[in-house]
Formats: sequence, C-alpha cells, structure tokens
Amino acid sequence: MYLQLSSRRVDGWSVVHAAGELDIATADTLRDRVTALLVRDGPRARVIVDLSALVFCDASGVGALVEARNIARTHLGELRLAGPRGRVLRLLRLTELDRLMPIFPTVRDAIAATTAPAAGTRTAQPA
Repeated sequence: MYLQLSSRRVDGWSVVHAAGELDIATADTLRDRVTALLVRDGPRARVIVDLSALVFCDASGVGALVEARNIARTHLGELRLAGPRGRVLRLLRLTELDRLMPIFPTVRDAIAATTAPAAGTRTAQPA
C-alpha cells in the first residue's frame, strides 16, 4: 500500500497529484496534504486533487476526500477532483461523491471551469 503525492500551483489553483492507493493506510496523508494547502493558501483557497494515477480507493479514501471537501468549505474554499478512471471513478459515482463535489476529466478541465458547476453536473468520462 503506497500513496505518492506531489503538489504544484497552476493558474491560481493548488493541484495535488495522487498516485497509487488511497486506503485506510494512506487516507490521512492525502487529507493532511490538502488541509495544509488550504491553510497555506488562506480564505477562498482553491485545490484540485488529481486522481488520474490513483489505482485503488476504498471507503477510507472516499472519507478523506469528503473531509477535505468539508475543510475547504469551512475555509470558504473550493475542492475539485480530476481524472479518476476505472474502478476509482465507479466508486466515486457509487458513493455519489460526484453529487457532493465536481469531478472533471482532467486538471485542465477543472481549471477551465471558471465557476464550479452544481455538484453532479459534470463528471469524468468512463474509462
């Protein structure tokens, strides 16, 4: 079980690239990284979690994404997801996370959407 995270700034957004597995052993790591970026960037912080290299996600991972979204809202910020594929995308849809926060096919699409669509109105294409 591994999770590799990297982050960068793109057009005013903090982008966290997650590669590997998001599960009970790694969920806190992702949540902590997103929280640190939200605190660093201050009120109205904007964060995209790039899930394109994520190969596995379980309920703990979904919980970490929900917690990160809630923390973003507390800071009047925004959290978007980008690039989930295959089983990860199916899990996000099955748990209706796509109704809670916007999911985009790519990071570029997430950035290009100047205003977040209503939750569930734009989701990644099936893999």
